[in-house]
Amino acid sequence: MIHPSDNREVKTPRPKLRIRRPSKFKESPYTKKFGSAAGSSASLIRIFSQKHPFLYHPIDGIIDTKIVKNFMEWIFVDLLKATAKRKGKVEHYKRGKSDIPMMHFGVEIVEDKNWFYTMGFADQTWTDSEKQHWVLAVLSFSERCIFLYDSYESSGHYAVVLAEIEKIAKIIALCLHGCDIYVKKGIDLQNHPRYKDKDSSDTFDVLFEDDLPQQPSESLDCGVFMVMYAECLSYGHKIIPTEFDPNALRTRYAALLWDYGIRKKEVNAISDVEAPLSPARQSRKTSVTEVFDV
Repeated sequence: MIHPSDNREVKTPRPKLRIRRPSKFKESPYTKKFGSAAGSSASLIRIFSQKHPFLYHPIDGIIDTKIVKNFMEWIFVDLLKATAKRKGKVEHYKRGKSDIPMMHFGVEIVEDKNWFYTMGFADQTWTDSEKQHWVLAVLSFSERCIFLYDSYESSGHYAVVLAEIEKIAKIIALCLHGCDIYVKKGIDLQNHPRYKDKDSSDTFDVLFEDDLPQQPSESLDCGVFMVMYAECLSYGHKIIPTEFDPNALRTRYAALLWDYGIRKKEVNAISDVEAPLSPARQSRKTSVTEVFDV
């Protein structure tokens, strides 16, 4: 996806393509109540005990200043003096000083101190390229719509994002139709107000949310804003257009992850999302087994 800075020369007015609806969708779309599993599939569920959960600190609450203080002391050890001007995947520390004990975060394994520097300091991109831009997409089955949370607004940028999301929306509709998701979720396509006049393979609507906190032009903070949007929605907070410091959010996220990794390392613990891999199935030949070359 093209970075917003490449579209700043476009001067045409923004097309009026938005589907405007009440702002209730700024509240969390996720339920916190889950029913018990039914049928024979319930016996196949394996539950791993949560030995070392990630501690959530409310985004609008008081940050644990001790964690942040300890993180800042650690991150500045052996830091190069001129590193603030160095961007991207470069070395920010003295030679041989960036290696750290392995930290497991489920989807990511970190062994380099530069990873935390990139996450926690300003003017560092969280993507593989400065030309990429992150947005948050929330899929609502009840509204048959994809809600987009974007931290940047401009006429040219809007058209680029919409074109990319519409491609994804087409694929999503086809995948949902193919896997009978509507039957599994108990959605009556014939009588549901959002589905009854549409074919199940029709593309979902796309709605850009308004009045969101926005990143400064030319900044590399789209990842920070996207994570903040996701955090607010996941924990039931409303996203309101108040000013906040993206650099403070960077430090907050980096410090909490660092503290999480340190505490896990100290007690040699794993979290519930890091379940051990299932052993590989062993095939056995018997006296009645016939082997064919394919």
